[in-house]
Amino acid sequence: DSLRQREFRYPALVPAMPWLDAVPPRPAQHLTITASARANTLTWQPGPAASDGDAATYYALYRFGQDQTPTPDDPRHLLALVRPQPGRGLAYVDTTARPGQAYAYYLTALDRLHNESRPVHVRTSGRPAEIIVAQAPAPELPGSGSAPQPAPPARPTPR
Repeated sequence: DSLRQREFRYPALVPAMPWLDAVPPRPAQHLTITASARANTLTWQPGPAASDGDAATYYALYRFGQDQTPTPDDPRHLLALVRPQPGRGLAYVDTTARPGQAYAYYLTALDRLHNESRPVHVRTSGRPAEIIVAQAPAPELPGSGSAPQPAPPARPTPR
């Protein structure tokens, strides 16, 4: 079907509804990757509620190769949409990651009206048996007027 091959080839997020609410949720916290020969396992904790009281309803996970410029604005790199499951921690197992390949993962939180948070990101080196913890994003200063910047890439932690 040509629509599926051309127009709807990549997944997309539901557009935000700024006329109802334009406050994005706070980013996820404690993003960690555990790389193994079979898969990259990402785990994280929800961020605190936003200033309007909304918490994240689901998360968008993006994956980029070494030669790609990471940005959450490109739907070709949307790997998964993860919804919290009662009684389970927040996690995603990337079984499509190739062993020995370095990746950058960006994770954003989305609220009930699909406002997307700033990304939290980590990079793998491609070595098996590594654990990588993302740096916490810089806190937003009230009245600073500057756009928030993404956190710097995390450094691998030797096992």
